[in-house]
Amino acid sequence: MLHFMTYGDHKFTNSKKRIVQEARNFGFDTCTVYSPDDLEPQFRNLFINILRQPRIGGYGIWRPWLIKKKLGEIRDGDYLCYIDAGCTINPTAHDRMKDYLRMLDQSDYGIISFQMTHLPEKWYTTEEIFQYFGVGNGVPLDGSQDTVVDDIRESGQILDGILIMKKCAHTEMLIDVWLKAVFDNPFMFTDIYNGIQTASYFIDNRHEQSVFSVIRKKYGCVLLAKDETFTMPWGSPECMKYPIWATRIRG
Repeated sequence: MLHFMTYGDHKFTNSKKRIVQEARNFGFDTCTVYSPDDLEPQFRNLFINILRQPRIGGYGIWRPWLIKKKLGEIRDGDYLCYIDAGCTINPTAHDRMKDYLRMLDQSDYGIISFQMTHLPEKWYTTEEIFQYFGVGNGVPLDGSQDTVVDDIRESGQILDGILIMKKCAHTEMLIDVWLKAVFDNPFMFTDIYNGIQTASYFIDNRHEQSVFSVIRKKYGCVLLAKDETFTMPWGSPECMKYPIWATRIRG
């Protein structure tokens, strides 16, 4: 089965209604729309100060929690698409979606990921995140024993607002590592470390996206070097080939 999920607070009420209708029109077997009320009280209370912050409804720390919740509700081998409420689903691009699912079936990895090759990781990820995952310093703090090379810093950041997943051990492991990072150091997901970065090239932390980008580079994913979610102009012949557009519609 092919499942759809999205999330949004009151700022995205109309977008949630729009995209869930688009998902139904596309042919998803199930459609689930989450809001802050769907987070369990214990999680909300533990991270209340972060969840109150306006950026991504609390720096996106809810994302791994909700994806783990949804994965627990579907069967092994099912497909799950997390798509930000501000995105658009193109109803005519079924062939490319079938390609994505075929890629997952033929891979040991469980997530299709889109890379922004023009945006190096090091521009949008803090040293605290790199250090946590042992990127370049050889001392991982995430519980692994791996030493990761600096290529992770130089390669383009990987998008996390659109995730095409197959429920399997690899996918569940990635989400567990992501969620563990929330509990180990939730401040990595925030802007708190931005002011102490010393590298001249650093621009801004991208929060949950920065963390999950490094995770997927470290532990593997089905990586598409072209960001097919952002093909301008919207509705052009090239754009119409792709099923999910990162249109960033608010409201």
